[in-house]
Amino acid sequence: MVKHAFLILAHNEFSVLEKLLYCLDDERNDIYIHFDKKLDQLPDFKVQRARLVVLSDRVDVRWGMFR
Repeated sequence: MVKHAFLILAHNEFSVLEKLLYCLDDERNDIYIHFDKKLDQLPDFKVQRARLVVLSDRVDVRWGMFR
């Protein structure tokens, strides 16, 4: 079985993110979400079949920024 990993960077538009997670919810998928550090309250998403990991090492992301 081929597995896929998805890394999603999120900071708003959580209704769109919820729809994306619904589409990616498959046992062959691992989904990693990085929520921008500027967020005070993290949304709580659930999936049924995929592995969902919310990254705990959050970074304040700026457009065009690099490290």
